[in-house]
Amino acid sequence: MNDFVRKKIGRDFMDAKLRHCGDSHTFFAYSNSVAADHARPYLQTLHGESKDYTYINAVEVDGFRRKNEFIVTEWPKNSTLDSFWTLVFDHSCHTIINLSNQGRSRAYPTFLHSKGKHTYGPFVVEILNHHQYPSMTSHMVKIMKKLFMISEIMANGTNQQQLEAEVRICCVIQIRMWPIENKVPSSTSGLIDMIKMARSWRKRAPERPETKPTIVMSHNGVNRCGIYIAANVCIDQMDMDHEVDVFHAVKLIRMNRPQLVDRDEYKYLYDLMLHWYMTNPEYRIFDQKEESRDSASQNSSLRNLIRSSNPTTILNANHIS
Repeated sequence: MNDFVRKKIGRDFMDAKLRHCGDSHTFFAYSNSVAADHARPYLQTLHGESKDYTYINAVEVDGFRRKNEFIVTEWPKNSTLDSFWTLVFDHSCHTIINLSNQGRSRAYPTFLHSKGKHTYGPFVVEILNHHQYPSMTSHMVKIMKKLFMISEIMANGTNQQQLEAEVRICCVIQIRMWPIENKVPSSTSGLIDMIKMARSWRKRAPERPETKPTIVMSHNGVNRCGIYIAANVCIDQMDMDHEVDVFHAVKLIRMNRPQLVDRDEYKYLYDLMLHWYMTNPEYRIFDQKEESRDSASQNSSLRNLIRSSNPTTILNANHIS
C-alpha cells in the first residue's frame, strides 16, 4: 500500500449542479465528481439516441484483491435507464448493490420492475426470483440482448436465421433501512447482513465472479458508496492478512473518486468494522490462538487494532490531505 495517493477525507462537498454529457446524458452530480477517462467504464453496446453512447456517469474503484473491483454510479434517470443496463451487461456485473431505498418518484424512477420481463433499450431483463428481508430486498435477474435476425442470401432465396446474444445473471440487492436524510444506516446489523449476502453470492455466481465488478449505487453516486466499498476492502484484508487498516482502505477507494467517504462516514467505518469483527467468531478464534502462543500478542489482535485507531484524532491531525 505504499503507492497510495493522499487525499483529504474531511473535504466539504461543493455545491451540486446539473451537468450535460452527450445528447441525453443529463445528471445531477457534485462538482468534480466526474470520473477521469482512465477510471470510467466505457459502454460498448449501441443504445439510446445519444451520440456518445459509450458514456455513463460512473467510476471504477479498486478493491483489496484486485483493480477495478467495483463500479460506483448514481441512481439512473429516465434518460439513462438504457445506459444503466448496458453498463451491467457490457461489464458482466454479477451484483448490483443499491444503497438507496427511495420509493418511485420523478427524481428516482424505477429501474427494475417487480416481476416478469421488461425491455430496457436493447436488453430484456427477466425477474427470476424475489426475496424480502427485514433490512433488504433481493432480486435475481437474467439480462439478455433482444433477439435479432440476420438474412443469409442463398442460391434458392433468403433464409432468415435467428440468433440470441449472451445471457447475464445478476443479483440486485437493495437496502431498506437507510433513510435519505440519514448519513449512516439506521441499522448496522442490517448493513452487515447485506454485505454478507453479496459476498456469499460472489462466491457462487456463474462465470468466474471473482474477475467481474460489483456495481455500488446510491442516489447521487457519492454518499454511502464509500462506506460499502471501504468495508469490503477492510474485510478482505482481515480475511487475508488478519489485520485491518481503515485509514489506508479509505485512501485506496478515494483515488478515482476523492468525494467518497466524508468525516461522518469515516468515523462510522470504525464502528462498522468492530461490529463485523464481533459478529464473525472466526476472527476471535484466530486471535485466541495467537494469544495462546504469546500473551503479548493480545495488543495486536484484530479487535484491538480497530479500537486503538481513533478516527477523530486522525482527522484532526490532518493525516489525510
